[in-house]
Amino acid sequence: MAIADGDDAPVTFRAATRLELARLRVREGDRSSAALLLAEDADIAERLGHAQLQRSAAVFADAAGLSTTASASEADALTARERQVLELISEGLSNRQIGERLFISVKTVSVHVSAVLRKLGVGTRTEAALFQQNSTFSAQRQPAVVP
Repeated sequence: MAIADGDDAPVTFRAATRLELARLRVREGDRSSAALLLAEDADIAERLGHAQLQRSAAVFADAAGLSTTASASEADALTARERQVLELISEGLSNRQIGERLFISVKTVSVHVSAVLRKLGVGTRTEAALFQQNSTFSAQRQPAVVP
């Protein structure tokens, strides 16, 4: 399904389309894609000063438990250790494996994983890994463990 981005579509229609597509993505279980669509929708609505669209996006985001602010700038808020943990999460490692790789306790890994999920505005490790792989954050990354 293509998002109406052409010049022939009114801007408010583009925002409304993103909101409806986000609803569809949530129903399909693709929460990370839905969160990104909601962030775009909120940005458009804010630039337009369209209070009803802003409210609709915020109400849906709250009801779905999604953040409308997931962006690369939030990934920049991650500490160096959190970036390392995120990199290892995206490799599919468990907390125990991450702890062994970074020489830290499993409990410390758990704290870092929780912080990463919170800062990225995602609910699962899979969503965090997808965010890391699909964002500009991944273009700036350094190896998680220096040999």
